[in-house]
Amino acid sequence: MEEARASLNFFGITRKGWNVQFTLRDEDEAALMDRFAAFVLKLEESHVVPKPVGQQVTTPPPPASALREAYSDAPGQAQSAPPTVSTPPAAAAHPDGPLTFQAVDMVGSTSQGRTYWKVRGGQFTKFGVTIWPETLKAAGFDMDALDPAEVYDLTGYKAFYILNAEKSTPEKEVPEKVVALTK
Repeated sequence: MEEARASLNFFGITRKGWNVQFTLRDEDEAALMDRFAAFVLKLEESHVVPKPVGQQVTTPPPPASALREAYSDAPGQAQSAPPTVSTPPAAAAHPDGPLTFQAVDMVGSTSQGRTYWKVRGGQFTKFGVTIWPETLKAAGFDMDALDPAEVYDLTGYKAFYILNAEKSTPEKEVPEKVVALTK
């Protein structure tokens, strides 16, 4: 088979945070651009957004220490390590003590223009537990620097969480959200 005369390769992120790559090929550049314009409309309907230039190549996630160094208050100056909480927040209290798990990583997803974050680890490795931006900020993360297309290493972090009172039963505890993330 002969190589196409014109091709267009581009990357996107789905509303669930999946990285996708598309390649369109054609024998004519003008026809290819018309097809691309129509395809962009389809992508927008499906809530696929372009992946920023320079982030097309997938690289392994940086270690948490590198993330903290990257979130600087001033150019060339590393931010101090995230705060350490010596006692868990009262909201995380449980009759048997605070509910915690060792965090492994953090993933993001985007839906209808909003980004949602989940901390995975312990018994929540598969689906994770929701963590809100204010909790991430309190843990020292720069929300503007986080990319929902990346998986962030949280090795060494402990997540404190509360239960969803409506969905939890004595047989099955359902987490509501992470209320603190400490190192």
